[in-house]
Amino acid sequence: MPAPVEPNAARLHYAGRAQGRPGNRSVSKVPVLTLAEKNLVMHTVTWVKTVNDSRPAGTPPSYPLSVDIDSSALFKRIRQGLAPMPWAPPTRNGQPAYELVENARDRHLVQPGGEPGSGDGVLIDGARWHLLAADAGRRRYHLAFGRWPIAYCLQGVDVRRWPQLPADLDEGSPHEVIRFADGRLVAKELVRRTRDDVVTQWWLQCVSPLDERVYLHAERLPLDDPDHFRPTQVHRTRDGVAQVFTSPLRQGATVFFAVAGDPWTRITRHVAVRAEAAADLPALLARFDDGQSPLDFLPQTGAWQVFEIDARGEPWSGWRCDRRQWLLPAELSAG
Repeated sequence: MPAPVEPNAARLHYAGRAQGRPGNRSVSKVPVLTLAEKNLVMHTVTWVKTVNDSRPAGTPPSYPLSVDIDSSALFKRIRQGLAPMPWAPPTRNGQPAYELVENARDRHLVQPGGEPGSGDGVLIDGARWHLLAADAGRRRYHLAFGRWPIAYCLQGVDVRRWPQLPADLDEGSPHEVIRFADGRLVAKELVRRTRDDVVTQWWLQCVSPLDERVYLHAERLPLDDPDHFRPTQVHRTRDGVAQVFTSPLRQGATVFFAVAGDPWTRITRHVAVRAEAAADLPALLARFDDGQSPLDFLPQTGAWQVFEIDARGEPWSGWRCDRRQWLLPAELSAG
């Protein structure tokens, strides 16, 4: 049995190996990482963290495979210097459709699967959206996707199949080909037969009073225990939903003032201030009752503390935002 090694001798033994002293196995020098390599490491950390943060609580962590490195749209987005979205974006034909959130107020031409409004969901370009409200007579449907608290409007519009017919449509051989402005090449014979056809186009557009720029640019806050959002006192309500109330967050008693709400998802955005900052609460409530925005009368010492809460009182998300215009109701709220 070998003799025990003195502690000091053991430390010298490993120190000698680390320094590559004669008689010991030397350690090859590790090259210094370049700035690009360091950025790639940080992007990978962000990628893995984002994937696991989006998984249901209690599920084991997920790590990418080599095939995911080239195929992941999220990883590509992070490497381009763009921040991950707080929730998984809508998809179109199996691919993330970031433009539906980043350019949410634009009109997007989409293709529903089946008849909208026939169930509790609507299939759009292969992705299932939640059906919030339906006006089948006007072919108008309000939808939401995944965890996103903002509502979209899906609108069907009848249009001519061929909006601009060429002047020489009835001249020449039916096998001649017409090139349309959108790049389509169509035989004259087909256009002649279907010249009066009308088709339905479906357009999708965000119509939520909640400005989506908060989700794209504001700093996300960790949420307190949901029970801490339960009001200890409700000061104002509207349609059964608390608009101004006090809750016992860990930071101390906090007063919430509603600044905008989505009537379809029933998510309300609140600005929150510590109770001591709202000491003259009757005066603040009077200004709220007069229709003034809380952003105009609440004290502000830095960025606004913002929380979104659903109709059951469950916290949805928290944010720190210094852009007043992002917190006000968005322009297309009447859609």
